[in-house]
Amino acid sequence: MTKEKRKPTRLAVHSKANIKLGGRSIKAESENVSLNGAFVTAVRQDELNDVVGFNFSHLPISAKAKVVRVTNEGIGLHFENTLLD
Repeated sequence: MTKEKRKPTRLAVHSKANIKLGGRSIKAESENVSLNGAFVTAVRQDELNDVVGFNFSHLPISAKAKVVRVTNEGIGLHFENTLLD
């Protein structure tokens, strides 16, 4: 059995979101979110280590994030600051 490496609790949060890279905005949907990161599905998947802007479409929450995981199911983001900073 593998032990979970993430410390902050992730919550299932299904919400429309946007990922911004350069001058383009990509529609996404969050699958789960923690204070330090999120896993999202998007039409176009960014490259590992890209630094992107992330925000929820209907909430005043935004963050700068690094793409730390890319799978067929979506993109793992690690926020540069926690959502409480």
